[in-house]
Amino acid sequence: MSRKGREGAGLLSSALDHVDEAIHLLREYARAAPEDAEALEDILYALEEAADALERLVRARGG
Repeated sequence: MSRKGREGAGLLSSALDHVDEAIHLLREYARAAPEDAEALEDILYALEEAADALERLVRARGG
């Protein structure tokens, strides 16, 4: 894999880590503030879908 390809895979992997962390933080928040849990459902779903898509890209790039 070229240097540029490795850098790109690293960036995708980092983005995936950040999305996973956002999911984790929002779940913690929902536990602490159950009155907002329902409002977060769509956001969490979208982030989980984004994480799945990013994971596929990372794997396709050999990460």
